[in-house]
Amino acid sequence: MPHLLPLAVTLLLYREYITEYSFKSSKEYPAAILELPDGAWKDKISKVKLDFMGGYFDRHAESWYDYYRKIHGYSIANSSLMIVNCTYKTKTWALAIYPSKSSRGNIFARIYKKRENTDWYEWETHNDVNGRSLGPELEMIGKETTDLPNQCVAVEVSPIALVTSNFKKSVSALTKVMSKISVVH
Repeated sequence: MPHLLPLAVTLLLYREYITEYSFKSSKEYPAAILELPDGAWKDKISKVKLDFMGGYFDRHAESWYDYYRKIHGYSIANSSLMIVNCTYKTKTWALAIYPSKSSRGNIFARIYKKRENTDWYEWETHNDVNGRSLGPELEMIGKETTDLPNQCVAVEVSPIALVTSNFKKSVSALTKVMSKISVVH
């Protein structure tokens, strides 16, 4: 009977490491790492456009607050109604979380590209770090690459102030007085 040698299979893994995070945890606080392997784009509404829309907000803010009160049964404080004035979008993202009340010690997380010529990333983690959140999901894009920077990862907001009808009347009266003064002089 011939002697059979075990067949050795060499599995070649492609790993293009992007970034590594390593730190020592001394307290029991939660932490998160949001990695944007392909960078991000900032889309901001200009101040000129926001100022131009100000009149629209002044006219409709009161009805928006009233609508909220009808739907939810209570009022919200002035400046609780917000407008998104800036978005940060990316093509890909990865989130690793270190939950609170976890074991203390060295925390390690490293993101790598799973395959060459793809937008498919994975986490390598140690010590209670959960690195399973990645985007976009391959099922969503139907392929392993994406060209669209449509993954919104953060926003900036500004309050929409409620201008009361008494304030509107005061401003209107003041405007009439000021226009008369400027005509006289």
